[in-house]
Amino acid sequence: MISIDISLAIALFITVSICLVFVKWIFYNYKEDIDSGTDTRYLESCPHCGYVFLYFGKEDVVTCPRCKYYFERLSQEQPEQ
Repeated sequence: MISIDISLAIALFITVSICLVFVKWIFYNYKEDIDSGTDTRYLESCPHCGYVFLYFGKEDVVTCPRCKYYFERLSQEQPEQ
């Protein structure tokens, strides 16, 4: 039977945990995702209060989530070319 010392068990547990976190971090950072934070097509800015927010709707009239002001969209989605 294999005997494991408590310090070896703790070291193995910490090593495996760190490796799992590292692998998840690699997959999280290097996957190709549309919402990578650099896509500004969905950013809207309220002309009344200046609040910047994400809007994924298709309507031309937008309601600001902070001040409830109605305004027309500033940026229209460009068709794929």
